[in-house]
Amino acid sequence: MTAGFPYHLPTEHGATWWFLDTLMTIKAGGGATNGAFTLIEFVAPEGFAPPLHIHESEDEAFYVLEGEVDVMCGEERWSAVGGSFVFLPRGVAHSFRVNGGRLLALQLTVPSGFEAFVEELGRRPDHPGLPDPSEPDVTQIVEMSARHGYRILGPSPLVGTATGDASEDAVHRP
Repeated sequence: MTAGFPYHLPTEHGATWWFLDTLMTIKAGGGATNGAFTLIEFVAPEGFAPPLHIHESEDEAFYVLEGEVDVMCGEERWSAVGGSFVFLPRGVAHSFRVNGGRLLALQLTVPSGFEAFVEELGRRPDHPGLPDPSEPDVTQIVEMSARHGYRILGPSPLVGTATGDASEDAVHRP
């Protein structure tokens, strides 16, 4: 890998996509970071939970700016609120569920590449804000995920749970 170049993205800029039921703004992708990482600002509605999945070749991290999210990674579980940081290593099954209103967070994947998945599976917004909730095309998600190095294992085990439903032993609060 060669050295990157200086990069600046002004406030309110970046390629914006509706990805599943979220709004994702790509702040830095592989082209801007020489493949080092992808940084995405995303908004997710209350109740949003991606399927249980594994990233084969990327580590993933979240920095929660606003809201609350329950996270599971392998045998670990956390409730993350504004100011919390979560690291999800590659090769470990994980999911999350948004609780208590909308979530605003930064997602970092290392190395870059997640932005290509967002661009392929997502669609450009046709109005401001979050997309209208929709049923996902599971076959399409599984197919596209496999092309990008993600393995879908099934629905999120966190669906149907709410903050505080898990035992105190199973939830680690920051």
